[in-house]
Amino acid sequence: MATTSNLILDTRRKGKSGLYPVKIRIIHERKYKDYSVKSRLQTALSFARSKKAFDTMRKDYQFETYYSKLIGEVNDILLKLPEFTFDQFEERYLKESNDWNDVYTAFEEQIENLFQENREGYASSFRSTLTAIKYFRKNKPLSFKDITSAWLKKFEAHLKNPPVGKVNANKTPLKGKSTSTIGVYMRNIRVLFNEALKRGIKAEYPFRDYKPPQAKNKKRPLNIEQMSKIIAYDCKENQKLIYYRDLFLFSFYANGLNLADICHLKWANIETDGQSFTFKREKNKNRENNEEISVTITPSIQKIIDTWCIRSLSKDNFIFPVLNSTMDSKRQYAIVKQLNKQINKYINMIARDCGIDEILSFQYARHSFTSILKNTGTSAEYLKEALGHKNITTTQLYMSNFEDTERKKQANKLESIFTSA
Repeated sequence: MATTSNLILDTRRKGKSGLYPVKIRIIHERKYKDYSVKSRLQTALSFARSKKAFDTMRKDYQFETYYSKLIGEVNDILLKLPEFTFDQFEERYLKESNDWNDVYTAFEEQIENLFQENREGYASSFRSTLTAIKYFRKNKPLSFKDITSAWLKKFEAHLKNPPVGKVNANKTPLKGKSTSTIGVYMRNIRVLFNEALKRGIKAEYPFRDYKPPQAKNKKRPLNIEQMSKIIAYDCKENQKLIYYRDLFLFSFYANGLNLADICHLKWANIETDGQSFTFKREKNKNRENNEEISVTITPSIQKIIDTWCIRSLSKDNFIFPVLNSTMDSKRQYAIVKQLNKQINKYINMIARDCGIDEILSFQYARHSFTSILKNTGTSAEYLKEALGHKNITTTQLYMSNFEDTERKKQANKLESIFTSA
């Protein structure tokens, strides 16, 4: 007797999402077994709200194409079996299935893995990428075979110029993404695609013909005069202004530390002689080659520590009173993110009073540290070590816009020699 296959909606029990699962039904000698399709189809194809909704999905050409392909694959397995048994079918079916055929499922797994590694910032970046893709696709299924260089170019164009009149979840008009953000999204897709290929997904690699856009760093670092104004600024005993300004200055004095690194500093990081502290960057904490960075504790750094930090007998306590050991990594990430917003708010209040036109962010402390040292003769090799870069090329790219500033300065200097003559 022939063995047949068909897709059905299992309405016996709803899943956690409130939807019913789609299943492949194998019938042999009047006996049947149902198998999950979640490992072979995109999430949008694997569930339906009702039998009527499932029938509507089957009428959609794009959806039915994926369903027909799956049934074809199942029938191929059935034809290759010398003699049918449910056990033999299950072995072949489960062996050949792969959750990562579905790009959305692959993203969800990647995001979950990153959260488990306490890499909340990177996980949030992947979540934003997935949200943008789903919006672009209108939640229609997406496989890695669908991601071609042409698809990537269309997605990039959509991110730059979203359809007029469209709104986001907050009902506000969609705005085009910056080149920097688009580059992040595309590199995230590339990371996922490379992992999918490792897992045996058969798809043509699109990143040979498509290169993610690279934003040129347009931030103009603060010069010595501007930094001097911020350092000398009279906060008029406003404790919030003083506190947020001091955190900004701590980064500037301490090799341009990012805020997460500052907040995660512990008393154990300070060397026994009290002259320096060493740490490993939070963003690289899961890398094997995450090298230690050493920072000399200058009088300015020591003054900030003495002002805001509560001395502790336990070396495992954080130096700055921002985080504590009872918080999980998600909570810590949220607090650091909110603190960053507050610093940006108050440092811009100071900047305006100092006549600085730039809209500053906390990262300006790192940029300005690099720029001022470079323009006063510090070698790129030293800056590579101070910034914690893996190779000198990264440091040179990081400093490229600083060189443009210096070139303009020198060109104007030459011009002034002859115009004043």
